[in-house]
Amino acid sequence: MAIGPHVFGDGRLGCWFMAGENFSDKLRHRLPLVRRLGVTDAFLPPSGTLADKGLVKQAGYFPALYELPPHGMSAGQYAAQTIADVDQLKVAVAELNIEGVTDAALEEFVRDTVSTIRKVKPSLRLRINVVPYKGAYLPADLFTSDAQLFLIVQNYLGNMDTRVAEDEAVRYLHDYGIPEAKISVMYGAHVGAPRVAALPMIRLRGSIYSDDLLADAGLI
Repeated sequence: MAIGPHVFGDGRLGCWFMAGENFSDKLRHRLPLVRRLGVTDAFLPPSGTLADKGLVKQAGYFPALYELPPHGMSAGQYAAQTIADVDQLKVAVAELNIEGVTDAALEEFVRDTVSTIRKVKPSLRLRINVVPYKGAYLPADLFTSDAQLFLIVQNYLGNMDTRVAEDEAVRYLHDYGIPEAKISVMYGAHVGAPRVAALPMIRLRGSIYSDDLLADAGLI
């Protein structure tokens, strides 16, 4: 399977920009700083505005949305929230941070979430964000059959307590039938106890978590 040159493809690196006070000012300041890391795409929080999206485009980045974890929402509620946030920000790409869903419920949750979104937005480019070692609980067939569905795996465990080798995390998912071309890596900018900068060890396509941690690590 070959994946073309788009936001989830080869040669692309995103950065998650964390919501907070004076977000637009922070975004304006940090967008130029992440350029030297090779960042091509800016992932905005659900609270991001069209003005923030304009800042991203003006700075030469591709704008995308990241969705917060479901925090107890049903798949239907989570899908509806994603659709609303996509419409609000008017983006063609969204990444869904599926954390806090039990292993036993994960496959059904992903299937139902994607299915509900697809009824409204059949061509929306989606990427599911998971913690490592979840291959056995994911609907591998869905990532094969849905041309616009992708997966990204974090290279850390817990509250960024331990770093996971990127190659190992990707290989584990591939071993469970998920096409390797559909898998990216979410790089923790500041991982471990004590914290260790996880960059610039970027070898695979993916995204960096996050602009705040990049700043904490002294990388921007």
